[in-house]
Amino acid sequence: MYCLLLLQKALRLRARTVYRLAERFPKADINLYGPKYDRRNGKTAWYRGIVAPDELPDKLEGRFGLIWDGDSLDTCGGYYGKYLTVNNPHKLSLYLAADKPVIIWNKAALAPFVVEQGVGVAVESLQEAMAVEDGMTQSEYARMVRRASQLGQKLREGWFTREVMTKVQTVLPSLRRENKER
Repeated sequence: MYCLLLLQKALRLRARTVYRLAERFPKADINLYGPKYDRRNGKTAWYRGIVAPDELPDKLEGRFGLIWDGDSLDTCGGYYGKYLTVNNPHKLSLYLAADKPVIIWNKAALAPFVVEQGVGVAVESLQEAMAVEDGMTQSEYARMVRRASQLGQKLREGWFTREVMTKVQTVLPSLRRENKER
């Protein structure tokens, strides 16, 4: 079983929760990246170290990228969990740029996008994430990888940025006219 959990400078899955992962999911194979990981408190075999941001997409190991925030293994609770309901976390772009499908909390703002695009699954809990990953067929997983790779290619080429800039350039003249009329 493989999931990715990207650690940030301020651990997104609160520190004490990260270290409880091994107790709660002893059969999981989770790859942890980033600073501030205390090897004395966590499962050392999971820790992959600090990787430069521009190298990270090529170095990520595992089948899925995990987009999970908060202070609980059961759900995305607390301040960071609430933030995930309105935030567009950069982790989604990172995982897609690495051609990785994702597992995301089903109440996260980007959960509908992930499901509609077919680039991952939205789950209520980490327990459900482990069960979904265990029960997934190879063809289901391959389909998600293919779709994640397609979106990842667009991200790497700047397609989304160009789309936004085109829309801004289209709207800008009318905004300027409205501003002059005021």
